[in-house]
Amino acid sequence: MRRFDVAIIGGGPAGTSLALSLRQRSLSVLVVERSNYQQWRSGESLSPEARIPLSKLGVLDSLVDVPHLTSQAIRSAWGSSELTEKHFVFNPYGSGWHLDRSKFDGALAAAAETCGATVLRGVSYISALHSNLWQITLKNGLSMLEVEARFIVDATGRAAQVAKSLGSKLIFYDNLIALIGVASPSSLDSPVEPVLTVEAGEDEWWYSTPLPDGSTLAALMTDNDIFLHSRETPTAFWLSKLKRTEHLSPLIGKRRLTDDVRIRNASTCRLDRVAGPDWIAVGDAACAFDPLAGNGILKALQSGIDLSNAILSHDSTEKDILQTYAGKIVDMFNEYVKERHRYYQREQRWPQSSFWVRRQLPYSINLA
Repeated sequence: MRRFDVAIIGGGPAGTSLALSLRQRSLSVLVVERSNYQQWRSGESLSPEARIPLSKLGVLDSLVDVPHLTSQAIRSAWGSSELTEKHFVFNPYGSGWHLDRSKFDGALAAAAETCGATVLRGVSYISALHSNLWQITLKNGLSMLEVEARFIVDATGRAAQVAKSLGSKLIFYDNLIALIGVASPSSLDSPVEPVLTVEAGEDEWWYSTPLPDGSTLAALMTDNDIFLHSRETPTAFWLSKLKRTEHLSPLIGKRRLTDDVRIRNASTCRLDRVAGPDWIAVGDAACAFDPLAGNGILKALQSGIDLSNAILSHDSTEKDILQTYAGKIVDMFNEYVKERHRYYQREQRWPQSSFWVRRQLPYSINLA
């Protein structure tokens, strides 16, 4: 049976950044990823500040080969119908990126592998039992695998699969969903500018971003009950709402959907307990933010680096370091909740809309 210092369940940016950081300290690391990085993943824009963790991980230069567009600005119609722009020319870190997310995640996993981590693709987590070591059961197709690790990390995103199997519970603060459509250009369409566009609507808000292959991703963010009440298919709901937008509808123009609109969970949530004896959750598995925060990948990358420091400290001297780290996650979540409330407060055009009324009410932030 193979033994590792740290087993990371989940091979997204949080998990692979942790693996890269731990390998810099020569720990033996296993990354378990249920996909093979070929499946569709929601495209995202990466902020210029991401250069900091990518440089720390030693992968900034190698990621230039990942398909991407230079992100020049963010435009938003929020609080009024006027479209305002924040250009990255004023950002000290330069421009950002519009990513091919699957290839970006796959490149991070490949970099971790190059650094000596073991990366299992197409393998699912089944269970973990703890005695002196973690006995971890995995599934590869029809075959079962057993590995051992001194420490296990949940990096499974909003699913928090490992933490829930160990008794933690997810606490949800809203029921936000994302209905995501990808539209390809016609021969008559002009190229989309390399900017992220945000637009608020009566029962929702949108963001749209160009993708490296020339298509455009547009995500409609609304509450699940609002969508269900419409009794429409995801595609029909997305199309009907898109027609009412002032800025996104002409932006997408005559582009056609490449596939049916997909639905993804986009709620604000956190674990009631993010750490236990020799285990901890990282990234969205610990706490997940509203996409309005706009820093999902950056948060994941930095959380992996921060957790590597906590694991190493825990392993050597300070036995309560993981609880200290868990406390920092709670503090970060509290600050996010305050900032989220302030930002939603800026939109007052639809005082009768249940979507916006819900977001004018502050969350309880007593999370101790």
